[in-house]
Amino acid sequence: MQVGESAGATITLPAEVLRSADIEILGSGAGSVSLNEVLKAIPEFFAFVIKSGLRIGVKQVGLARVGSVWNEDGLGNRVVINC
Repeated sequence: MQVGESAGATITLPAEVLRSADIEILGSGAGSVSLNEVLKAIPEFFAFVIKSGLRIGVKQVGLARVGSVWNEDGLGNRVVINC
């Protein structure tokens, strides 16, 4: 469920939905945590990335080729513009 300014400032949620489902509503996004909490979490996040061995596939393209690869299926790779 998306609730926010881009989806609208308010929602209508029937009470039956809350009674008949085991749901949990959590907030996320700008303002859900303080800037200090975000900054404090960054070292832990990068430590996890290193420990987990997370790898993100990239496809480097020159700026002149951006138009030709813009709509290509990246097959799991992120396009990185190499200027």
